[in-house]
Amino acid sequence: MENSKQAYPYIWEWVKEQGTISIGFEDYCGFLRADDPGGTCWESDEKYSSFEAALNALEAGITEHCKERGLFAELSATGNFKRKIAIDSSMLDAIRYNPETQILEAWFNSGKCWEYHDVPENVFEELLESDSKGGYMRDCIIGCYPENQVKSKRHRR
Repeated sequence: MENSKQAYPYIWEWVKEQGTISIGFEDYCGFLRADDPGGTCWESDEKYSSFEAALNALEAGITEHCKERGLFAELSATGNFKRKIAIDSSMLDAIRYNPETQILEAWFNSGKCWEYHDVPENVFEELLESDSKGGYMRDCIIGCYPENQVKSKRHRR
């Protein structure tokens, strides 16, 4: 159960707090849908090659819907984080840090989001205090800590 919560945090919270999901066939057509008490909030118009691909699409759809409406603002792809901090930088758009897991999430102006693992809290604090956030990222974080790109669409603050 915990793995599914980590793999699909927005689906998990959606079903727990907000609404229902539907996966199935209707009139010989596959469907994937997220509903809340007001009706359908997201619906797929694609066919998927696997159940995992369908769940990933559903997670992305629910995530986008929730972010547009400010729902579950504390969630990230890996767990609960502090609120995103907007960054005024030619490189960075926003950052977020989880001191429990030592994961730093960084949204770049390109629209990509990266996670940096095992980042000590003092490094995060130095990033916040630096005059050049992009320069600090390049010099002290990117390539210095294990990293992976998060599969997500451009976030909305």
